Amino acid sequence: MLTLARDVSTRGSTPYAVGADFCRVRYDGGVSHGWMAADLQAAEAPGKSGAAIGDSSSGIGQPARHGVNEEPVILRPAGGPLVYHADSIGHFQLTATVNGAPIRVIVDTGATMVSLSLADAAAVGIDPRSLAYTAKANTANGESRAAPVMLRNVSIGQISIDNVPAVVAEKLKQSLLGMSVLSRLKGFEIREGSLIIR
Repeated sequence: MLTLARDVSTRGSTPYAVGADFCRVRYDGGVSHGWMAADLQAAEAPGKSGAAIGDSSSGIGQPARHGVNEEPVILRPAGGPLVYHADSIGHFQLTATVNGAPIRVIVDTGATMVSLSLADAAAVGIDPRSLAYTAKANTANGESRAAPVMLRNVSIGQISIDNVPAVVAEKLKQSLLGMSVLSRLKGFEIREGSLIIR
């Protein structure tokens, strides 16, 4: 299932994107990928060479010509995977956008779920008075009470995942990006000191 997250309008004869993304593709399961216009390139049709974006031969950026039997130009993302390098103690830290708010997280493949500190939970709009501490979590500071929550959305770069189970842990100092996000990615690997997310 494909949905456009941004409207594409026409001013004069040149298309322009309204908002940050040129387009966003949403897949079943709540995972979506978005690409900027600069990251899109025309894909080669079988037996034909690809046309560049904005090339008059491609029809991109030109007024529609009705009644002419022309093959459409397919745009595909040219960008590669997301790559993060380990810090001095071997941790992979990155900025994730949770419920629309950016927070710093450590990638933890040993964590079952995304785990938020109290400060980060407040930053992403979770009311501390609404938390029910019905679970326990193991943290670097020992065992901690934890409150299960459901995050509306977690985004890393161009990758966006909806309805992510998480916990808010009382004693947690640094929020963790756990398997409730990592298991829903197309793929990820750790190689030669780098985390590669696809």
